Amino acid sequence: MNSICITGRLTAAPDHRPASAEDGTRSFAEFRIAINEPGAPSNNERCSFITVICFGPMADSVATHLAKGSMVGVQGRIQQREWTNADEQRRSMHRIVASRVEFLDGRSASPPAVVSGPAEAA
Repeated sequence: MNSICITGRLTAAPDHRPASAEDGTRSFAEFRIAINEPGAPSNNERCSFITVICFGPMADSVATHLAKGSMVGVQGRIQQREWTNADEQRRSMHRIVASRVEFLDGRSASPPAVVSGPAEAA
């Protein structure tokens, strides 16, 4: 089973790439959330930062309604990405491929409470 559910605040506005009919790509959004560790003081001394990606209508809704500081709940799966950089060093990172994003505060005008869709491979 590969499933995760987390809650946190966006560290910046989502990076959004809209769909393109010309090359057949789907919408894509990527954002990072800050997650305070349980029992940690609220001054961000013990905080984790997680990258989240989503696709299609979910990406469009996230880009429209979320901004830096927005509180979200994310459900999805963990994906490991690996690459070799320009110095020929192997790198890797983990991120969440969202299947559901829940908007948990009222920072924007009447956003949908929950957006969900099938998680896609990136």
